[in-house]
Amino acid sequence: MTMKKAGGNFWQVMLAPRIPAETMPRTTFDMRRFGNPRQREEMSSVHTQPTDLPGMTQGSAYPQGTTCFGNNEVYRSTHAHGFRVHHWNSPEIAGALAALLPDPDACFAAGDVCKHGTRSHAGKVTLAGKAYFLKRYNDRGSWYRFRHLFKHSRAIHAWQISCDFHTAQVPVPRPLICLEERRSFLLRRSYILMELVEGAITLRDLWPSLAMTDKVGLVAECAEIIGRMHKSGRVHGDLKWSNLLVQGHPGSLRLTLVDLDSCARLDWRRRNGIGKDIGVFLDWLDRCEADGTVRQRFLSLWKQWAR
Repeated sequence: MTMKKAGGNFWQVMLAPRIPAETMPRTTFDMRRFGNPRQREEMSSVHTQPTDLPGMTQGSAYPQGTTCFGNNEVYRSTHAHGFRVHHWNSPEIAGALAALLPDPDACFAAGDVCKHGTRSHAGKVTLAGKAYFLKRYNDRGSWYRFRHLFKHSRAIHAWQISCDFHTAQVPVPRPLICLEERRSFLLRRSYILMELVEGAITLRDLWPSLAMTDKVGLVAECAEIIGRMHKSGRVHGDLKWSNLLVQGHPGSLRLTLVDLDSCARLDWRRRNGIGKDIGVFLDWLDRCEADGTVRQRFLSLWKQWAR
């Protein structure tokens, strides 16, 4: 939209009075830019308003607080070896922190690296005799440091989202330690240490070998997990089936949601986030399962858990 179409000059547009959230009309998730016609029809009954989104209250855009940043019975925050440190309050994690510092990168040398990219570096590491999952968000240069001058690192973001999910009983790997390195207020490296999900396989890889009873059970669990997440006021942002890990054996399967880097709080700016999450999940379900009853069961159960 050009400024001419918006009406008036630049300052008239910028200084125009904003419409209060409580006076905005009810709207539906905008599926015109996402999903196929079938998904748009199925999602058309889901209504949201900025003040009645799941997990939100009138006048509050950030539900559930930030208790993971501070010193209390669950968490501890401190500075050590040039890092701002947030960690789970337990003797076991204190031992892991002592093994992790002062050089977290040294842990990768003796570990099993599964991702080595320009943005992040991740793998299985062993600290104080126990295996964990460690992820480093790389320092990507001057522009990256400047952009994060007044912004949290991706590790801090993942830490807070994971703690919120843990509180909301959404099954994610438990966050244990978060490290953020800044020099003269400029962000450098950041790290997050989490529980290792051992013996797991992605839902995408496991699905073809499952019996119908196990498929129905897993779809019901997916509906509960995604519904709890949306009810807590969060969206995942990347609900492909490779981000759903399955552990256990047929008859006793359990799911874990991973890769939380794209997760965000749900507010009026991201009111289409739920539609995107459900659309991505249903796309994968359509690829892997031809039985429409499984799809309908997921939708009906998700709506129950999300409200």
